[in-house]
Amino acid sequence: AARSDYAINSAHRVTNYPEGPKDFDEGEQDPPIIGIETFAGISHQGRGAEVRQIVDGLSNTYLVAEKFLDPNHYTDGKSIGDSATLYSGYCYDLHRFTSIYLTPLLDKPVTLTDRGYRRFGSAHPAGFHAAMCDGSVKTISYEIEAELHFRHGHRADQGLPIVAGDIPD
Repeated sequence: AARSDYAINSAHRVTNYPEGPKDFDEGEQDPPIIGIETFAGISHQGRGAEVRQIVDGLSNTYLVAEKFLDPNHYTDGKSIGDSATLYSGYCYDLHRFTSIYLTPLLDKPVTLTDRGYRRFGSAHPAGFHAAMCDGSVKTISYEIEAELHFRHGHRADQGLPIVAGDIPD
């Protein structure tokens, strides 16, 4: 099945995969409400953002962007962040995060501790391409400051203090 080199913005809060519904009726129910400190991006575990919720500005917020990949696994599907189909739903293959600890990376061989499977990035030497919520496409440098990367991922921070999000082990 098809895989993708792109992932949607899930902001700074990394959450492990939830279990699926037990039956059809449970699957038809709305997911539990999660607070803005948990869901601050565009898509996250069964939730999506409405345009009116993107108060930082559509041109200032990532919608989708290229994802970091381990070049040793471009074609074999053995990378944690690139092993499922693009129809999988919420997973590390389709969602990336903008924690201050997860700045973007140029594609390179990695270990699990690099958390590449959670980062935006690409094989382009100058940076990765991001489609902003207004439809514009920007090249984002790998040298982007961690705080600015966080703010591009958060749809409603409005200059509030940054939240650490995913803290390294």
